[in-house]
Amino acid sequence: SAAGLPLVWLASGDTLPARPPSGPLRHLPWRKLVGADGSPRPAGEIASALQSAGVPPLARVRVLADDPGDAAAGLYLLRLMGYRDSEVAAD
Repeated sequence: SAAGLPLVWLASGDTLPARPPSGPLRHLPWRKLVGADGSPRPAGEIASALQSAGVPPLARVRVLADDPGDAAAGLYLLRLMGYRDSEVAAD
């Protein structure tokens, strides 16, 4: 259950969103998690980048970005990393 997990807001675009959330915001552009060919970096590198950005290994993550494609890409990468309680933040 996700009830006991911390809630983390993650901006996945290149810039911070125009309308930030009410809670603490972490920033990790999804493009930093993929190689030049667009494929995901190794899991260890992604995990390290998430940790450095302040995203705990167990968390409910709400992904947001001004561009819906950036939010979707961030969510996709989180799901690949096992963050099953992640979703795109609703307006």
